[in-house]
Amino acid sequence: MRQISLCVLSALVLTSWPTASWAAPIFLGLGAPAGGASSSSAIGVSDDGSVVVGQVASFDNTSQPFRWQNGVMTGLGWLPGAGTSPNGFARGVSADGSVVVGATNSAIAPTPPINSNHEPFRWQNGVVTGLGFLSIGASVPVGDATGVSADGSVIVGSSSTADGPLHAYRWQNGSMVDLGVLAGAVESQVWGVSANGAVIVGESSSSGMQEAFRWENGVMTGLGFLEGGSDSRAYGVSADGLATVGVSNLEAFLSMDGVMIGLGVLDGSFDSTAYAASDDGAIVVGASGEFFTPSAFVWDSVNGMRNLQQVLSTTYGLAGQLAGWHLQGARDISPDGRAIVGYGTNPAGMQEAWLAIIPEPSTGLLFALGVGGLAARRHGS
Repeated sequence: MRQISLCVLSALVLTSWPTASWAAPIFLGLGAPAGGASSSSAIGVSDDGSVVVGQVASFDNTSQPFRWQNGVMTGLGWLPGAGTSPNGFARGVSADGSVVVGATNSAIAPTPPINSNHEPFRWQNGVVTGLGFLSIGASVPVGDATGVSADGSVIVGSSSTADGPLHAYRWQNGSMVDLGVLAGAVESQVWGVSANGAVIVGESSSSGMQEAFRWENGVMTGLGFLEGGSDSRAYGVSADGLATVGVSNLEAFLSMDGVMIGLGVLDGSFDSTAYAASDDGAIVVGASGEFFTPSAFVWDSVNGMRNLQQVLSTTYGLAGQLAGWHLQGARDISPDGRAIVGYGTNPAGMQEAWLAIIPEPSTGLLFALGVGGLAARRHGS
C-alpha cells in the first residue's frame, strides 16, 4: 500500500467525519497530492459521504486508485506484476466504504507501450485482489470493474472474451458471468449497478454505434435513444434501480419506466452527460460542455439543469471555499443526494478531486425531491 501525502487546499480540515449530521454545507478539495503527483479525480462516494474513491496520477506517467477517508488520501497500489509504469483507477465503492473496485495493470494484463490493459480488482481490508477475466484468449486481456453493490458482494464491469470484444459481466462469490450483448451487437460495457446488485446498466455496440441497456433477471433491454438520435450510453443507475442516466445524441438523459427524457445543456454548451442519480432519480449530476470547457451540473425536475458550482456558491454560501475553483464534472452522488464528488481545476491550476456535502437538500432549496412531470417533459423514447 502506498500512502500519498495530502495537500488540503480547502479552508476546512476534518479531524473526524461528522457522519451523524452536517450543521453546515461543506466543500473540500481532496488534495493535489504532493511527491510527484499531478492530478486527482473523484469517481465514487460512499452512502454517508465519508469515503471517496478515484484516480491519482503522477508526473512519472503512472496512476493508481485512491481511497480518501477523514482527510487522508491513500493510494491502493496495483495488482502484482503491473509493470514498470503501471496505471490504475477506482470506479466504485460499497455503501459503507469498505469495498473498492476498479482496475490496474497486472501480471496477466501488464503495462503495454500504450497503457490500456487492465485487470478488474476488488479491494478490502488493505488487500487488492484481481478478479480475472471472462476469457484470456490469445491476446493480452482487457477488463474493468465499474460498479459494486451496496454490500460489496456483487461487482460489475467489462472483460475481453475469447473472440476479443468486450462483454459486460456480473461477478459474485468468485464467479464472473457473461451478460452478453443486445441483439445484433458484438460488444457490451457496464458502468453502473443498483444497490442490491440486481439491475445493471451500460451500452452495447456494433460498428461504432452504441445503445444504452438495462439488465435485470438475465434479460438485457435496450433503452433506445433521444428523439432524432442513434447513439446512447448509460453511465449510472439509481440505488433503487428504477432510474438510468447517461447520454444520447450529445445530451444527458434520464430514463424511467421506459420513458427517456433529455435533460438539456448548460448555457453556452452544446453537449452534456449524466453520470449518476440519487436513490429515486430525483437528482442527477454530470458534466456539460465536455468537448471544450466542461462544467459540473445538477438537475432536478423543478429547476432543470443548473451549474453546480453556481448553486453551491449562491444557495449554500460556499463561494469562499470555491474561490479559484472550476468544477468540471460531477461523477457520483449519494443515494440521499447529500454528497456529490467529482473533479475540477483548483486555485493552483491543477486537476483535483473534490467533495461537496449538502446538509438537507430537501429544505435547502437546492433540489426538489420527486420527478413529477416526467411525462410532460418527455423528450423521446
